[in-house]
Amino acid sequence: MTIIAYYVGKVLWIVVWVLVLIWCIAAAHSDAETPFACPNCGGVFHAKWYRLLGVRKLRLVMHGNIKLKCPRCGKTDLCRWKHGGAE
Repeated sequence: MTIIAYYVGKVLWIVVWVLVLIWCIAAAHSDAETPFACPNCGGVFHAKWYRLLGVRKLRLVMHGNIKLKCPRCGKTDLCRWKHGGAE
């Protein structure tokens, strides 16, 4: 393997990881626009997009809840994602 092929491979992996990171940030921004409801106080709030970066999209869509801290009551619990205006 030549040195040029080695560096081309490295650059391609870097480009792929940057595109994956951009996709994850875009998905978190999109999910943050939908409100969440606290099970303790019933407060409805929007999560910060960076809080949703580590959330698996499948869990959010399938189960509809993730662990967040409610800004109203201050408790951390499984808050319901109010996607599509349901509930």
